[in-house]
Amino acid sequence: MYVSERLSVADFQWQFRWCWRGSSLIKVIEMASRSSDVAYLDQISIRGAKLAYKDTGKDTGKGENLVLVHANISDIRSWDPIAPLLASEFRVIVYSRRYAWPNDEIVDGVADPWEDHADDLAEMMENLGIAQAHILGNSTGATVALLLARRRPHMVKTLILEEPPLITLFLPTTPPSLTDVARLLWLHPWSFLPTMNFGATVVGPTTSAFKRGDNETALKVFSRGVLGPDFDKRLSQERRKQMRDNFKPHRALLCYGELPKFLDADVERIQMPVLVLTGMNTATSQLHINRRLAVLLPDVEEVEIQGASHLMHEDQPEDVVRAIIRFVASVGSRATDM
Repeated sequence: MYVSERLSVADFQWQFRWCWRGSSLIKVIEMASRSSDVAYLDQISIRGAKLAYKDTGKDTGKGENLVLVHANISDIRSWDPIAPLLASEFRVIVYSRRYAWPNDEIVDGVADPWEDHADDLAEMMENLGIAQAHILGNSTGATVALLLARRRPHMVKTLILEEPPLITLFLPTTPPSLTDVARLLWLHPWSFLPTMNFGATVVGPTTSAFKRGDNETALKVFSRGVLGPDFDKRLSQERRKQMRDNFKPHRALLCYGELPKFLDADVERIQMPVLVLTGMNTATSQLHINRRLAVLLPDVEEVEIQGASHLMHEDQPEDVVRAIIRFVASVGSRATDM
């Protein structure tokens, strides 16, 4: 059943009942700020959860449908630099995935399968009356977009992928078996060291920090590995808060779950046009994943975004928008010529 409603301060008033006990005044201030932040969002019921979203073109009917799917340790706010620019050309739908701010948080100790997020995306589109859309995903969100394309290809007109972490193209199981490691060295020798180094210096230490309850260290190690050693200088306080607001699903992935298996054959079956966007300053291991995708995808275009990291739409929003608009226009031209 489709339910859409406006988030309001009333949704958070229960938090105020204990407002004058000890340090709770701080909590009240935080919740009041949170309420003002979400006042512009709608809410939709999807598979037993309520997800915050915004549909820029539902009333104007302007442009083709474009759905934006954010990464882990991110939420709907990640798209703020780019959504208004895209709205001049598309009907843009942005949303916070299950368990992301300001939605209900994930319960500690349970996994967060990304396949569930693909099902959420499909149902949200159906409930909004969207039969088909261009799907733009960043990192985890790009993997969710690929999972949707694998499961329901008729719903995806094009894919625009900002660095999906498809490590299973090189290591099908996590943690990897000795056979998988040997196979990686044999089949992809140039990708071996970057892939193994990322696991040893980023994924492993991040997981260990989460397991001992040191969430700040986990976020710092992971951000340095994904965004580069100078991430501390580049991230605003607002972006740091966004990461802290959304660490729990990422902890659930690393501590209690596993990456969805997406193999060479799965990529080769993706038939719709795909734009692969790569940040010039991204992690070396991710560069190898993107190159492997470009080799395997039947209908692919690659664009490198200068001066950008893994969060390229936040680093260089204008360049990303230009690449998307040009790509979608070229796909449309091909369809017209056929």
